[in-house]
Amino acid sequence: NIPATLANEVVDLIHPVFDVRKIRFGNPFRLEKKRDGTLLAFQYKIDDERILKVEKEKDSSSYGARVEKLDLEMRENLVTADIQSSLWESLESQPRGDMLVSSLAQMFAWDVDFNTDIQRGDQIRMVVQAQYHEGKFVKYGKIQAAELVRSGRRSLEHFAIGDRDGE
Repeated sequence: NIPATLANEVVDLIHPVFDVRKIRFGNPFRLEKKRDGTLLAFQYKIDDERILKVEKEKDSSSYGARVEKLDLEMRENLVTADIQSSLWESLESQPRGDMLVSSLAQMFAWDVDFNTDIQRGDQIRMVVQAQYHEGKFVKYGKIQAAELVRSGRRSLEHFAIGDRDGE
């Protein structure tokens, strides 16, 4: 319920800082209006690390748009999973479990075929960098260390050494 002229103004403000064609259905947004319909603020979550903000400038009747990078807190989380049928099923209940499976498969690529080499009861343990914003989980970062326990014995360990991007 925003007048077309105001919506077009907002799009014009956004255009220099973000391509409005990249706004995706399903991404969360927040719209604040006064009772008379005047726009106070618009926020759109671009991705896990950035948010688009349109707000009235302080002491002004004009609006400003900017993309802000969220302040993410890094924590190391211990993630364990008992394998019942597949690595995927064991980690699917984890937030971003698909990313963990992909990263683990890459870490163990030369040592384990997760389709044939694991059995029911095997375990995977890993230390993963997790990123939080205002205390809420956002996403996993790199796996720092992973251990595969097969038949109750520690069989393989992998540790991340540095960062592939040179950090």
